[in-house]
Amino acid sequence: IRDIGVTGVQTCALPIYLNQKFHFTIYERAQSPHLLQIIQDLWSHVGPYFYNLLEDNTFLAIANDQHKNIVSALERKDKFEVRQSISNDINLAAESIIQKFNDD
Repeated sequence: IRDIGVTGVQTCALPIYLNQKFHFTIYERAQSPHLLQIIQDLWSHVGPYFYNLLEDNTFLAIANDQHKNIVSALERKDKFEVRQSISNDINLAAESIIQKFNDD
């Protein structure tokens, strides 16, 4: 964990932490304090449910694909594709979390 510059994070929480860092690095670069505040507020409500994603092997198998799509779109400066890829990433996670509640 230290090799990637992460300290003070429990190993079981590392994927959740890295996901949050990934997303907020992008959101902070949007230079929209109002939007960032809205996202932070929403994240504080749904963030605890992200641990359910760690139990969904189907989601885990494709989770990083969306992040790769986001990075690729950012590199190409394709705003539409960035927006679409972030939306897809959020929707896939939401579907997984909702399915978990439906199964319980």
